[in-house]
Amino acid sequence: MKRILILVLFFSLFSSCFKVQRGIITFSETSPDIYTKLSLRKFFQSNPNPKIVLRVPQSAKDATTEESFSHSNVYNAIEKELLKSGFNVRDRGLFKEILKKPSITDYSKMKDLTDTDLILELVNLRTDIEYSTNEYVTPKKGKKRKLTSGNITLYGASAEFKIILINTNEVAGSYEFNYAPCTRGCPYYINEQGKVFKRREGRITEVPSYENVETDFLVEFMSASTRELIENFY
Repeated sequence: MKRILILVLFFSLFSSCFKVQRGIITFSETSPDIYTKLSLRKFFQSNPNPKIVLRVPQSAKDATTEESFSHSNVYNAIEKELLKSGFNVRDRGLFKEILKKPSITDYSKMKDLTDTDLILELVNLRTDIEYSTNEYVTPKKGKKRKLTSGNITLYGASAEFKIILINTNEVAGSYEFNYAPCTRGCPYYINEQGKVFKRREGRITEVPSYENVETDFLVEFMSASTRELIENFY
């Protein structure tokens, strides 16, 4: 009898863990943090089509060495938006090689060597920003539901830029943009512990607890961030 009771409790717990409900998960957008110095605005008044180079995330140990970052699509998207806005975009690889020279101690000395006016530095790019909630709405009637024993966690991204006037070695602007997942609502299957599931190839499978932002969404986010960045230069 005791053994039967244990089995009943086990299967009840097992089935409750895998009982899922359809729901729409929504997160709010996070506002950007934007700061542009007056000196940069004045620079653009006199130089509407300046020469610019993109510098990508760097190693903390060596400020002249690019980190091993596998985001070439992201970098290309940023440069494409700069080109579309009339910037003369300089070669990123050549800029990196010039930075390796021991005679380069500050940015102002690079103007003649690189024929560049501005450095747009992507200081940090993160794709592990947690967004959590214990609420969702039903897909048909839009009724709010609240989890009793867990939270739903999905991942967004953040990108931090700074822009440097090479001639004066001045950081003339600082910008941080955020990508929140599911701002328009995402349909999932959800259990009481907050785990989320998708229907894939006819089967309902769990979304991993840590799933990076997909490349397509990341590229779209970085393109939109670059456009907003450029708008705040003027």
